[in-house]
Amino acid sequence: MTKKENNKSLIISLVIVVLALIGFVVFHIVNNNEIEDYFNNKVNTLTQQKEALHAEFILVSNKVDSLKGINVDLNEKLDKTHAEISFVRAKLQRILKKEILTQKELDKARAIVKDFTKKTEALHQNITELQLINQQQTSKIQELTQSNSDLNSQNEAIQKNIEKLEKEKAEIKDIASTMHASFFKLTAIRQKKNGRISETSSHNAINYFLVEFNIDDNPLAEPGNKELYVIIKDPTNKIINENNVTFQSRTDGEKLYTDKIIIDYERGKTTPVKYTKHLPSALAGVYFIQVYQNGFKIGEAKKLLD
Repeated sequence: MTKKENNKSLIISLVIVVLALIGFVVFHIVNNNEIEDYFNNKVNTLTQQKEALHAEFILVSNKVDSLKGINVDLNEKLDKTHAEISFVRAKLQRILKKEILTQKELDKARAIVKDFTKKTEALHQNITELQLINQQQTSKIQELTQSNSDLNSQNEAIQKNIEKLEKEKAEIKDIASTMHASFFKLTAIRQKKNGRISETSSHNAINYFLVEFNIDDNPLAEPGNKELYVIIKDPTNKIINENNVTFQSRTDGEKLYTDKIIIDYERGKTTPVKYTKHLPSALAGVYFIQVYQNGFKIGEAKKLLD
């Protein structure tokens, strides 16, 4: 082989080597780009999954937060769940704070969120059931409250009836305690200058009336002082009333009276009453005397003067 041919062969070999080197370099460049693209895609996928997982955890946490305060009785259970949330959040934050997650770390985080989601759903179901029970209890409480209100109304009505009956009973007892006057005697008395007295029937001779009667025993009356109101009417039906005083009767309202007498009543005994009523002047005709006690007229008598 000539020298010229050897040079040609050498040049061809060098070209082949250069092309081979260029092909190797190009292959490695392309291969490295593909590998880089693969890992970039992998990282992007894991990052997206991490962000989705974090969003899912936030959603579940917010759901538990929204349940807070639905029922006071559930606060203790919710507080326990929030403690678990804090623990899981801290655990996830340690994983999710990494810029790049391995598939293993991502799977671990997903498992944590899945387990927590399951617990949250169970809690939500429990709350729903408890709310139903509370609604039923609220309905029963309302029924009991209404029943209690009805009973209170009935009790008030009964109490009013009792008070009314007690009042009527007291009134009946009060009326029944009224005294009774008997053995009335109205005597016209003439008193001479020498002091001697005698009974008279002449209106010109009379100086005063001697009023006598008995207050009979009444077992229903309380012992003690009793007020008696005496009314004396002249033949013109005018009440002899020197001081213009009145008392309240139960039958005729406010009435003028002539004299008020207070007696000391002792149960089981008859109380005699005797007093005189001076007359400066008298008319011919019939005089009437009435005695009231406890607002009722308890006796009367009359006397004819010529």
